[in-house]
Amino acid sequence: YAKYPAKLKQYPQCDEKTRRDMKLVLRYCLYSIVLDDPDYAKEKMFYWFRTILNAFGFGKEFIEDAYRLAQAQVRVHLNADEAASLNAMVDEAIAVFNS
Repeated sequence: YAKYPAKLKQYPQCDEKTRRDMKLVLRYCLYSIVLDDPDYAKEKMFYWFRTILNAFGFGKEFIEDAYRLAQAQVRVHLNADEAASLNAMVDEAIAVFNS
């Protein structure tokens, strides 16, 4: 949050809740992969979660930065094929959240 200190000041539990929410997004990305249905996560979670992000004023730059960091961690912890699949779904999440 070095780049967004105002968010921590505005929302004291921002770090904790952001981690929780990002795990949920990754979980739905994995559901879509397992079900071989890329629309599953969009329909069940991404569109709804976009309204939450907008309501709390998390702008496109914050969303992009946060999920790109998550993608970097995915590449560290998964093999190349798994990371590519999961990160493609994270790209979809970013696109929906920023639309």
